[in-house]
Amino acid sequence: MDLGLEERPSKANERLQRTRRRAAEPCVMCINDMSNAMKHTDQELEILLHLHKIQYEEANFRRARELKVFFWSSSIFLAITGILVVVDKTKSVLWESLGECGKLVATATILFLAIFSIIWQNRERRFENEQKRIIAKINKQLSVFEKGCFGLEKEETLYPNEDRWINWGNAELQSIKRYFRGNLVTATWVLAVLAIVMVWLVK
Repeated sequence: MDLGLEERPSKANERLQRTRRRAAEPCVMCINDMSNAMKHTDQELEILLHLHKIQYEEANFRRARELKVFFWSSSIFLAITGILVVVDKTKSVLWESLGECGKLVATATILFLAIFSIIWQNRERRFENEQKRIIAKINKQLSVFEKGCFGLEKEETLYPNEDRWINWGNAELQSIKRYFRGNLVTATWVLAVLAIVMVWLVK
């Protein structure tokens, strides 16, 4: 009785052959449009990949610096808030003996630290965005946004063909919206405001 067992290997081999041919064939778009990746020599590709790695490392370094600045400033604000919350009522904080002037000095100090931290964070993020824009340019040269390349389906791309990927690093840092979104800068000024409120509320 024929259970079709002999046909299964044949069909499997056909599927395997089709997959290999599709992976081996360069995408139609790359041929018709003379994609940049097809025009690059092996040496140029090595240079692109080397630069790609360097820029990623630099972007990660900038992100780490930004985090360190945030942790530094937020630790100070949290320390001030914590001290004011648990302070013994029989004792007074450092600036209490100076009255209103002491609170003004404490407020000015917190504001200075907050502004300094935010400027520093924005500086690191600006450098990081520069690295991201370079990475995005290299990605375009490598045709990672081209449909059907690298053995993918005709409508598939290696990287998402979206604006936030293609134009990576073009976020506006000067926009007021940046200060009301979920990011480190927003957390910095919120903690600073909380510390200032505690300075004036605690008697």
